[in-house]
Amino acid sequence: MESPTLGHAELSPSSAGSVDDSNGQLSMDETGQVRYLGKSSGFYLLQNSRTYQNGAFHLTNCGHQKPALSKRSVSFDKLELPPRDLSLHLIRLYFKHYYPILPMFYKRLLHSSIDPPSDTVSPLLLNAIYAVASRVSPDLRVRSDPESPDTAGDVYFERAKCLLDDYYDTPKISTVQALLLMAMHQHGAMNSPRAWLYSGLAFRMAQDLGLHRNCDHWNIPPEERERRKRVFWCCFIVDRLFSALFGRASVFEERDCDVPFPTVDDDQVIEANNSSANVGRSPVPLLESFIQLIKICDILGHVLKNIYYAKSRHHAGTQHIDNVLSALNQQLTSWFNNMPASLQYDLVAAGNDTPRSDPPSPVSHLHLIYYTTVILLHRPFIPGPSSTATAVSLPSYNLCMTGANAILDIVSIMQSENNLKYVSNFTVYYIFTAGIMFIKSATDSEKSFESKVKINKIMRALDEIELTWNTASRSCSILGELAGLRDINLEYDNQELQAQRTTSPLSMQFSNSPKSSKPRDDVSQPPPPQQQQQQQQQQQQQ
Repeated sequence: MESPTLGHAELSPSSAGSVDDSNGQLSMDETGQVRYLGKSSGFYLLQNSRTYQNGAFHLTNCGHQKPALSKRSVSFDKLELPPRDLSLHLIRLYFKHYYPILPMFYKRLLHSSIDPPSDTVSPLLLNAIYAVASRVSPDLRVRSDPESPDTAGDVYFERAKCLLDDYYDTPKISTVQALLLMAMHQHGAMNSPRAWLYSGLAFRMAQDLGLHRNCDHWNIPPEERERRKRVFWCCFIVDRLFSALFGRASVFEERDCDVPFPTVDDDQVIEANNSSANVGRSPVPLLESFIQLIKICDILGHVLKNIYYAKSRHHAGTQHIDNVLSALNQQLTSWFNNMPASLQYDLVAAGNDTPRSDPPSPVSHLHLIYYTTVILLHRPFIPGPSSTATAVSLPSYNLCMTGANAILDIVSIMQSENNLKYVSNFTVYYIFTAGIMFIKSATDSEKSFESKVKINKIMRALDEIELTWNTASRSCSILGELAGLRDINLEYDNQELQAQRTTSPLSMQFSNSPKSSKPRDDVSQPPPPQQQQQQQQQQQQQ
């Protein structure tokens, strides 16, 4: 596919230097195993905390501690399926809440096989679907322990894990799909090593099957071509997202991938959970949102390669870095401005007196990734008292705060409609990235109170998501640790809060810009780079 900016080879330093240790750090999990977390993960900010000892982050006591599976949980028939009514319930939950965000199936081809399940669908794939969908199911039968919501879907994941041994040696597309779902499930269940390894297996098997190559002229049925395209691009998306949240290199090289975008849409458009949110909104075609998701994840990949890779900025001059930053920022702005009407999210109107409804989940997800990418692009260039960041021409702090406020706005609207429990596991990372910015802004005496309010809202949102994905508790604990590191007291007086209240949602009461008291008119997108440069030059002249 065409690169959205300069190729990585053109951006690499002319001479290889030593790896910058500040680009990533080691972490030690509860088993005592050492793992690597890169800078885009955000964990590097904990270097001065009590969790950082002997050159590694000790994450044993960070967040939710899930009890180990009992011995009896592994003594089951791995080919057993749930009762038909429960199977249909879980499949429908999956297609309602998770499939629209990552449509890895060609739904027309699949529905006839799994509704109800038939012998044509692999038990591995079915159990992977059941495991993910169980996280949002109220049915107690999905729990290994009816008294413990944490165990929802565990039995299906354990079956999938046992079945996986039967599928290694014969690569199949259905196995790639199952591995992606298992990776997402394990990341949400706070088992990051398995998530990373399962996703890696999926990517390698996809390459083994040739999913990364154009199959339009291959002698295979049209339905199979569409299926291959969808599964590859889902692998590509998960590859970029895991690369960001773990701070590690991605697998798929664009120069080796020539897969066209999918061309055949599903029959139904995607609707919001709240029926009132569909009034006056253009229908959301699944294929349209999927292609835009691929495009924004492509830009995210280039941000990671050009800004966060170990040698991405070594020996690069200020002008070179500034050109790269402007080029990537322009790509983000262009992506946003060219977004189809059905996928637009008017957060400016959301700040008015008229309450806004949560749009269909793919729309919210797209914008969360966009604003997260804005933050990741500009965060390394925020100047500080002892910062060694290179001076650049773009107002990076303002742009990061714009992105963080927008993420909080989207999350607040989702929370108001009780939709946070249905988000994907990746949403935890987007919210955590916004929280890091509010921690940073809380050290500014002029912004201290409003930042504390926003940090609390972020942490309450993570608490709510923890009911579905346990990994949210770790992110919440780390934000609390960061607040303590900077001597930020997250408690505030109710009278002080009441004085700040307005008719708009809490996160929308404050300006995005540290130097502006105007209503937020820039939340939907950063201004184009040229306009940003002009604004900064004007501020410097004043």
